[in-house]
Amino acid sequence: MKRALKTIAASLARTEYIRKAIAEGGDFRVYTNRPTPQVMVGLFLMFFSYVIGWPLIGVLGWLAYHTRQPLIVVVGGPVAYGVSNLVFWIGIYLAGKSYATAFTKWLIKSLFEKILGPARDS
Repeated sequence: MKRALKTIAASLARTEYIRKAIAEGGDFRVYTNRPTPQVMVGLFLMFFSYVIGWPLIGVLGWLAYHTRQPLIVVVGGPVAYGVSNLVFWIGIYLAGKSYATAFTKWLIKSLFEKILGPARDS
């Protein structure tokens, strides 16, 4: 099993993306820089998705109970949840691209060095 894993990892390590990720793997400068406006908008959207998610579903449930119209929550609940998820994923896309890229490169470098051993300059 270990031999197969090493063979697969070695063949993947030959691809351009993996080689680049291993070479640039430990660069976390993106975390020390001031967030850009795009990142701030993304973080705001992620926060806002929580405000419009479950609290809105709770309000719809309360409204449906008091008006005796269950369709308010039956239809409105999934719609509110879907909109909340959409807003959250847009926020992740805006806020997380540079952060996710740095973390992914570090993760790839760590994983491949664990499987194949430390990177050798060739």
